[in-house]
Amino acid sequence: MPIVGNRKSTTMGSGYRRDSIYSFAESFKECAKDILNESGVDLFMEPQKALQIGSSRSALKSFFVEGATDLVADQMEAEPTFAADIAADAEASAEEQFNNDVDGVLEHTNMAAMNPVIGMTFPLHKNILMNNVFDKGAIPKFVAREPKFTISMEDRILVTPDGTEIDMYKEQYKIHDAINSTAPFVDIEMTLPQLEGATDVLATMGATPEDMLSIDTYISAVKVSGVYLEVGDINPETGVPAETAGEVECWVPVRLHFTPSYGEIDRVIAEEVNFTTKDASDPTQKKVLKDVITGFMRNNKFMLNGSTGVVSAVRLSARLDTSSAMVKTCSVRWKVRTDIVEIGSANPINTTVSPEEVKDVGALYNVNQLSKVLSLMKTALGDYKDTSIKKQLDLSFQTMPETNKFATTFDFAPRQGYALDHVEWRYKTFMDYLDSVCTGLFQVLNDPNMTVSVFGAPDLIRKITPTEYTYQTPSNIGPVELDFVKTVVTSDKRVYQFIASDKLRGNSNLIIVLCPRNTDRIVYRIYDYQMYVSNEIRNMANPALPAIHAFERWKFVEYQPVQGRIQIMHPTGFAEIAPNDDPIGGQYTSDFNLLK
Repeated sequence: MPIVGNRKSTTMGSGYRRDSIYSFAESFKECAKDILNESGVDLFMEPQKALQIGSSRSALKSFFVEGATDLVADQMEAEPTFAADIAADAEASAEEQFNNDVDGVLEHTNMAAMNPVIGMTFPLHKNILMNNVFDKGAIPKFVAREPKFTISMEDRILVTPDGTEIDMYKEQYKIHDAINSTAPFVDIEMTLPQLEGATDVLATMGATPEDMLSIDTYISAVKVSGVYLEVGDINPETGVPAETAGEVECWVPVRLHFTPSYGEIDRVIAEEVNFTTKDASDPTQKKVLKDVITGFMRNNKFMLNGSTGVVSAVRLSARLDTSSAMVKTCSVRWKVRTDIVEIGSANPINTTVSPEEVKDVGALYNVNQLSKVLSLMKTALGDYKDTSIKKQLDLSFQTMPETNKFATTFDFAPRQGYALDHVEWRYKTFMDYLDSVCTGLFQVLNDPNMTVSVFGAPDLIRKITPTEYTYQTPSNIGPVELDFVKTVVTSDKRVYQFIASDKLRGNSNLIIVLCPRNTDRIVYRIYDYQMYVSNEIRNMANPALPAIHAFERWKFVEYQPVQGRIQIMHPTGFAEIAPNDDPIGGQYTSDFNLLK
């Protein structure tokens, strides 16, 4: 039989071994070979059968779970106290994710006319999960056992006497005034001289005769006569310039306290009041207006007088005594906020392949077109996920309350007159600036139990990351090459994570996100559900050929959004860079014209 030509080598195209996914694919192929040798089942041709055999399923599970995250090493270095919990959570999440993918495979294998590609679900999903940038300590990642479920978070509430609810995390600035409102100070004006009991203070406050005044009651202002103002002088009471010259009466803030007494008198007062004003006879000179306020407090009644007549009235700031427990007070309670989370259908990728390419899956990643398609799908789905999360973080920042976000700038170019270079400027000032920004973010939630994650383009992160750090991710974890770099820095009892990825290139903003630690608080969350790869779904544009169909189902959720953004000015460190007006340049000549 005449034969011409040479048989092609099965190792043809070995240049693919330079691909970042090659070693990972080889590792999975070895796992498939072990399953074939031990159980006699080809994972790629009979994935359903392989998953029903205990030893084969365990081997796949080990491949999926082992080395799926660097959180353990990270926390061992940065926070050894929490290492055990972090390790357990990471392993449990990976196992649950594996179970979800197994369910997805078993749901579809019976329908597939040709199903060898479906076995690629596990390695592709693991690779995507390991290279997802925004779950690296910034946004907690949970595995959903089903596409519809409920999540709950505890809210801590301060309730005022009128029923107003105050979030003790987000609105802690309201707590002081809310508690004081249960027994507020009430201002009551009294003319001098004030005879004992002439003003019924309790009735004016709306209290009952059974109530008592607090010993905190004091005189908060006095009405001073004889204050001379020229045109344009500011009235100390109104803050408005005087339109005409002359003497006026005005209220002046003071703080005059009653002191304990003996016998029938509860409390007494004897306080001097001094106020400096212009001399009406000679405005260029100053004169001091003096008076002495004397009196007493007995049985919630007051007797007050001034010795010189300079003070014509006083403003009494009175509040009720709370020791009798006869006032309405604030209360605290907690409530659980529950929401329903639904993980919708995913946007799939579908690429046609020839039947020959499908059959070649047994030679996994031995450089064929199918291998390239799967690798590109992994890249596209991973980038889609990170970009989607980035866009949702951007939208969250734009729509959250102004009190929950900080948008600032930091200039890499040193200030004018700085003696050292721009590198020293950056290293000596940025971390201090970042600490200040993060302090403000912590105060929004009133919760310091947070890890700070700073995301940015590699060039920016490289320049701001301190030279002394606790931990830095390796270039790969097992056979998986990482396309991000995370550096953990501990500063002032805070844990900072600087995360650089090319997925954030072209943006001079740094994204600052807080991640709760060992708490039920939810700022942001990612819920991973399922990954599916198969060839039973044809491409609408070419239904005659088989196609590779892949999708990943997940959900991004926000609860109490808090973010910071720092825009880097002059990223190069130079305030001005001259443009290149001659990108080609001159030509070399024998007479050295370039030197002229």
